[in-house]
Amino acid sequence: MGPFDPSKQGFQTLNEVHPNQPYQSYHTESTNSYNNYDSNYQEPYVLNPPSEKPKRRCCCCCCRSRASKIGCCTAVLLILLGIGIAAFFCWPRGMPKVKFEQASFPNTSQAESQMMKWALSDPPPTNFKDLTLSVDTDLHLLVSNPNLIDIKMKNITVVGKYKVDGQNVKIGEGALKHSVSFKAKGSTPFSLPFTLSYNPTEPGSTSALISLFEKCGFMDPSSEGSIEISYEATLNVALISWTGIKPTISNNIHIDCPISPHNVPADVLPSLRELLTKIANSYQAI
Repeated sequence: MGPFDPSKQGFQTLNEVHPNQPYQSYHTESTNSYNNYDSNYQEPYVLNPPSEKPKRRCCCCCCRSRASKIGCCTAVLLILLGIGIAAFFCWPRGMPKVKFEQASFPNTSQAESQMMKWALSDPPPTNFKDLTLSVDTDLHLLVSNPNLIDIKMKNITVVGKYKVDGQNVKIGEGALKHSVSFKAKGSTPFSLPFTLSYNPTEPGSTSALISLFEKCGFMDPSSEGSIEISYEATLNVALISWTGIKPTISNNIHIDCPISPHNVPADVLPSLRELLTKIANSYQAI
């Protein structure tokens, strides 16, 4: 490569300055560079704002502050504790036991009057279809409640039946006049109103009536004794009444005769015994 000659005037070409170096057209490279600009052009990078973080789903107050978490857990524990205590006291320990004490008859004069009117009718009756007979009765019961809470009865309905000739015949029914509560872990006495009645349309009612007259000594004084009645009671318990569940209990009880021949006037009793015996024999002969 030759040195630069300052004695020469004008411009010196690259070949003159560097005779051994091939000429390169920088203009061409520059032109090519600009021609390639479009092909290498890239869209400017757009910086998007940061997206919002997804909201956390909270259960109760568990994603809030520490104090709220403690309060939430305390509330849950108290609720569970309350449910546990309620379940402990309300969980049934057993069915209340019912013990029959006795039966009383507040007013038998109406039934005795009905019988006298029927027996003294003219002409004398030949059957029991015209006999209307009903006796108000109070069943005195003692209920033992083994549970830890009082049990309130909204109502108790009872149906009484008398067994004769292998058939259970309905002879009465009753229900509470007001609600009653049986105290926890104790015994509660109460009275259940009940009505003994004769219904001629009830199947087997005539046989039941004749048997009751015999048991009460109207036909034979030596046969006078107590009457065995079976009952079935349906309990409407306030605590579970919303479920529609109504437990039932049943038992057999013995009661005294509601009507005694000793209350019949002495001058009427012989003819009454004769009439009852005649009707009973004619019925049994059928």
